Amino acid sequence: MTEGHSGIASVARPGYASVLLRRWMAVWNSPSNRARTGRGMLLVLVALLPIHAGLVAFGVPDWWKEVLVWVTLFVALTLPSSARLERLDWLAGIYFALFLVSAAVHRVTNFADLSPYFVYVPFAIIVPRLLVKPGDVALLVYVAIGSLLFNALWILGTRLGVIDVPNLFSLDGPSWRTTGSLTGGALATATLYGVASGVTWIAAAMSRRPGRHMVLALALTIAGALTGSRASLVASGLGALIAIALTAARLRSRHRAGPVLIFVCVVISVAAILLAPRALRADDSLRASRWQATISLAVHNPLLGAGPGATSQSRVMRELGLPANASPPDNLLGTRVSESSVLKVPAEVGVLALLLISAWVATVLTRAGVLRPLNLYGRPFAYVGPAVVILTIVNGVTYQNMESFVGATLFWLGIGLCRARWTTEKRDSIQVPALERPRLDVSTRSGSPSSLSTQKRAIKSLGIEAPEL
Repeated sequence: MTEGHSGIASVARPGYASVLLRRWMAVWNSPSNRARTGRGMLLVLVALLPIHAGLVAFGVPDWWKEVLVWVTLFVALTLPSSARLERLDWLAGIYFALFLVSAAVHRVTNFADLSPYFVYVPFAIIVPRLLVKPGDVALLVYVAIGSLLFNALWILGTRLGVIDVPNLFSLDGPSWRTTGSLTGGALATATLYGVASGVTWIAAAMSRRPGRHMVLALALTIAGALTGSRASLVASGLGALIAIALTAARLRSRHRAGPVLIFVCVVISVAAILLAPRALRADDSLRASRWQATISLAVHNPLLGAGPGATSQSRVMRELGLPANASPPDNLLGTRVSESSVLKVPAEVGVLALLLISAWVATVLTRAGVLRPLNLYGRPFAYVGPAVVILTIVNGVTYQNMESFVGATLFWLGIGLCRARWTTEKRDSIQVPALERPRLDVSTRSGSPSSLSTQKRAIKSLGIEAPEL
């Protein structure tokens, strides 16, 4: 009994909280512990990306995503980065400065109009500081695949009538009734699965064992097609075409396979260039009209655009007095809404801003090796970042996807993967103190066999093949 009272008394002592605080600080002071915490939060964000709208439907606050992103950024900023600041990174800085100037000039103060430009940008900073080894990237990819397959099974279950959640269908209007996806509406789901399937098709071409990647790519393509949105087919089809082109380039020396694949790529590309505009005007004239209106707005406001959010659906909904989850008819929205995340940048922030961010993205992709794709063959996950960025941009040319959690996360997460420099050597990890390396005695003048053998052993201990002297 005495021991029990003494335990309670010890808990109630004023110094107990300070002891816990000191222990927490001791854990926090370890870079490896902070890295594990940050990686855990990043994995949570990736795992919940395909099912985030379902959580909101079940009562989780909608702002949890932004809070978790910025908390993860705070943790990541306490760690060193594997990304190097290059000379052309100032292009991105000027782009964001133009965004701020445009917002100030046009007196844009609504958070919904400003947030698409900066809320999910921290992914580009988080990833290079938290993913420092191929194993970290592999875990991130496997978590994403598991969550994508879970949501695909959920979509299939709702289509077959196995799953029936009425509250879920009432979250986002009629779009939930057509998709049943935990990602949200048809466009968000199609964007996610289109980019994911496109990346997986490219993975099949870059892998030494493409069979399982092809099966996964086919499953993700089918899941995207179930949404009924063509946005998934745009990214998935482009990914498949890139995969065929990479395979053709790798097999070009062979007499039959290489030339045949090259011919197929050329035919598909020419057909897409010639037939896509005509098919779009005939089948979706409203989308083409909205693109023309967005381009006209950019032409009339070339310097700073019409202000952030000028072509967003959220502003139009506010001006019409409609609730955020309403689904108004297209004739009510007219051409005030942009249907392209790429074209809306010059329309809202200016043509110069588009040129700056385009040049910066091009330099990031170039440094990631996109101009030498065959050098990435067989390298685990080195192609994921460039593939995600390219497919998201192409998808954003024809659809307005950057205003959503899905599109913005895919783009900036891909940028972060492109900027990251991970290594398989533990001693080279940016989160582990560098091991003391032996010094080489390069001042030896005698050139005796004993001194040369000592230097060879020292070189070999560094993991470098010693030359024959």
